[in-house]
Amino acid sequence: MRFRRFVVEGDSMLPTLRSGDYVIGHRADRVEALDVVAFQHPSRPGFWLIKRVICASGTIDLDAGTIDGMSYHDPHREELVESGSYAVPLGKMFVLSDNRRSTRADSRIFGAVPVAGSFRILARYWPSIGRV
Repeated sequence: MRFRRFVVEGDSMLPTLRSGDYVIGHRADRVEALDVVAFQHPSRPGFWLIKRVICASGTIDLDAGTIDGMSYHDPHREELVESGSYAVPLGKMFVLSDNRRSTRADSRIFGAVPVAGSFRILARYWPSIGRV
């Protein structure tokens, strides 16, 4: 399956996505920082999460706002309340919620997740049309 539809449930991706939004994703061979992706929860098979990729590989330092020592752009960094440094191996991605104060169900808890099997979200098509 190359394309898949997802329904957003919850507020973890506010303001980008709202509960009830429908999005379409394309099977991801690779991802880049700031992509929005859907992937299966690492410890709950069949339960899908939608998050933003912050780091596609390397070492991310949330305190310093760097990946491999270089500053990175994160439009929701001010929402981050935790700190730490994480190693992200090749083939994995470090993902965070956009609404970081409302949830910690992201790589801060379960670490980097595999790119394989994930879907890069291309567009929201209900209730409003637009790129994410």
